[in-house]
Amino acid sequence: MMEDSACTRFHLARVFPGGGSRTLALTFYDPGDLLVCWQEPDPDAPPPPAPQTRTVCERPSEGGTLQILPPEEARLGGPDGPPLATWDCAVKSPGAGAAVPLPDCKFTSLDSSHNGKILELEIGLPTDYWCDVEDAGPIPGCWIRAVFEMPRHTSGGQTIVLTDNTTWSATLVGDPVRLVE
Repeated sequence: MMEDSACTRFHLARVFPGGGSRTLALTFYDPGDLLVCWQEPDPDAPPPPAPQTRTVCERPSEGGTLQILPPEEARLGGPDGPPLATWDCAVKSPGAGAAVPLPDCKFTSLDSSHNGKILELEIGLPTDYWCDVEDAGPIPGCWIRAVFEMPRHTSGGQTIVLTDNTTWSATLVGDPVRLVE
C-alpha cells in the first residue's frame, strides 16, 4: 500500500470455480482523470455575504495504483489447496499490439496520461482455480477484488485526497467444456 494514500476497494466480478483456464478481461475507461481540488480564500471576492473562497484545481504530479486481487478464499486445487493470494495479468493498450505482463496484477502508473483512454487487463485464471461459493462472510464468496490507491496531496496546509471516476466492465472469455453422456 502507498504511504499516505486513500484506498478504495470494491468487488469487481464474481467468478465461480468452473471459470478456471479461462481469461477474465477487464476494461477500465478513463481511469486516470485524476484531479486535485480545494477551497482557498479568494482575494478578489466582493464583500460578504458573497462567497469568500474559490475552488482551485490542478493535475497531480503523482498518480495512483490499481491492483486486481483474487477472491479472499481462492485456492488452487480445491478447499485444501494453497491460497491464491495474487496473480499475474497482462495490460493492453488499444492499438498497441501485444499485451505486456503485469506482475501481481498491479498497475502502478495510473495518472492523467490515461485520461479519456481505455485500459485493458487480462487475467489467465489458473486451471485449478477454486473458491468457496458459499463463503460464510458478509458477502458470498468468489468475488474478484479491485484496489485503487490514490496519493494524498497537501496544499495551503490542507490534505487533499485525489478522486477518480471510471467506468469498467468484466468479461469471462473462453468457452467452458461440458461433457455430457
